[in-house]
Amino acid sequence: MAELSEASRKHRTTINNLPESLLLHILSFLMTLDTIKTSLVCRNWRYLWYQIPSLMFDIVPFHSPPYISLCIRPPSHLESFCLHVDCGDDLDIAIVVSWVLYAINSKVIELDLDFNTSSLYYILVEENDETVSEEFKFDFSHLKNSSVRHLRLSRSTICFPSSVSTSDFQSIQSLDLCNLIISDSDVDQAVKSCVNLEYLAIQHCRVSNHLEIYSLKLKQCHIGCVYPNSYMESSMLVIYAPNLQIIHIDDVLIKKCILKESPDLVFAQVRYYHIVLLSYESWCNLMSSLAYTKYLIVQNMYFGKAELLKLFDTEEDALQCYKFKNLRHLQLLSGYTGNNVIGICSFLEHSHTLESLVINYCDDSDEEDNNDEDSDEEDNDDEDNADEDIDDEEGVTEDYISRPVTLHIPRLRHVTMNNYRGSQEELYILGLLKIHQVVLEEVVAIPEQTGDTKLMPFPLWRASDCQ
Repeated sequence: MAELSEASRKHRTTINNLPESLLLHILSFLMTLDTIKTSLVCRNWRYLWYQIPSLMFDIVPFHSPPYISLCIRPPSHLESFCLHVDCGDDLDIAIVVSWVLYAINSKVIELDLDFNTSSLYYILVEENDETVSEEFKFDFSHLKNSSVRHLRLSRSTICFPSSVSTSDFQSIQSLDLCNLIISDSDVDQAVKSCVNLEYLAIQHCRVSNHLEIYSLKLKQCHIGCVYPNSYMESSMLVIYAPNLQIIHIDDVLIKKCILKESPDLVFAQVRYYHIVLLSYESWCNLMSSLAYTKYLIVQNMYFGKAELLKLFDTEEDALQCYKFKNLRHLQLLSGYTGNNVIGICSFLEHSHTLESLVINYCDDSDEEDNNDEDSDEEDNDDEDNADEDIDDEEGVTEDYISRPVTLHIPRLRHVTMNNYRGSQEELYILGLLKIHQVVLEEVVAIPEQTGDTKLMPFPLWRASDCQ
């Protein structure tokens, strides 16, 4: 036993016995200043941090400036450089620029810059009805002929060179703009100068009232929490990206959203956490732009209204606004009010290519309260008044539901009803699916969770039981 114990001690693995590549991988998850401290743990580790390809600095507060670390680190290839600055007015902007240039000169591939400080970050202050702003200005010309492929810029402004060549920024494939105030010309210049751009995200930004994105190579686009400088009836978002495959649109306070000619669109998500932000007209335009998407996640907002408007002949062929020609998979975020049920029924009648359907129950009572508060504060236009008149018609929901329904969904295999409660409206939707036998395999219910208890899914209907 003593011999075995001695042999096991000789062959046991300690952290010092790990391969250097594995140690570097572990250390890459630490903030750089913490990684440097590990050089004191072991003599063999003294210069190990020099080889780490990822540097991360989170300066809160400004006690340990990274330029000391960068001065002693020999120049070497960097995969990523992350700099989050949150400090006081004593920061020298020239030093910040030197850090960024160090990363760029080290052939960095991923650059993540966040300037959250009173002297660098734009501060909006109301002084005599005038807006005063201070901001760190990121000079885009620093990226000329660089190796940067992925750029994330937060809480700053962008300064473009006066003359830009299409080959200056051809390395950039991904651009993520967050917490910025940007103009249409900023976005236009960024997209046009990054000729190989495949991913674009604009989130939590204030933009001009007419935002246009034109890109021939763009494949993914995420527009979230974007607001115009002043909400105007003429505000518009136009995306022309013929090779676009994935798009997310979340809480975009713009009157009209248009997606032009995207026949290769595979995935689309449209979510508005505050329904009052999206008008019926804007919703119609947006849904018609998604005609060719294969996978859609969307809220059941105006589908019922569109059906009723057509039913009452107040709008010619309203259903054309969401004629999805290639839709395979649908996640519908919906409640079960009268309009919601009508919207679900309408979707079932007009989605002939659907293969799977998920109905995620969400309580929209809060959203309805927001709508009520908003209607108290603002005057509704004629179109809104027309919609409300239709919604208030007594017996409209009952008359619509009692009419004959024809479902033709030959490829529908699975239906999942999340947060299932067994309400009368849910049973009506289930009844439609059972009567018409359009589901080829099964309808599954995932019960609503109560407290910490998670209930298991169970089948509501199976095709095999009918054979």
